[in-house]
Amino acid sequence: MLETFTSLDFLDQISLLQDIMDRDDASALPHLFTLLREPVGDAAVDIMARNTLRALLLKNEAEIVQGILSQDPVVRTFCLGVAGEKGFVGVAPQLVELADAAEDNAEELLSLLTAMTRIRSESFLPVFRRLVSHPDPLVAGQINLVVEPRD
Repeated sequence: MLETFTSLDFLDQISLLQDIMDRDDASALPHLFTLLREPVGDAAVDIMARNTLRALLLKNEAEIVQGILSQDPVVRTFCLGVAGEKGFVGVAPQLVELADAAEDNAEELLSLLTAMTRIRSESFLPVFRRLVSHPDPLVAGQINLVVEPRD
């Protein structure tokens, strides 16, 4: 369906994305991930494509897990955001594993920690305790905000 997406005019692109969202058409997810990685360049269409992808993922937890485990950092970061927004506790084991593996990657840790703080699972406590003294001040600061939240 989205294979000819870039050849459509603006209104047809927006209409197609809206139709996908209205029908909760999960079969469009691979194409929407492609549009996430390779935006068309029109801000309105690109935003609509991301919103459509987000709406479908919010209803499809298995795809969120697959996206979080993706080797593609764009897909992984997007799915981490959706998991955090949804408060998807079911992804906690994967996030703990990823945080353990990303110990030396501050950027990856920040994405993971952002999702973890929004999900709020007790299984994250050992990760938070370990990272509270992380050498990167941004990572340690993120943990300190969780441990000592301000009113």
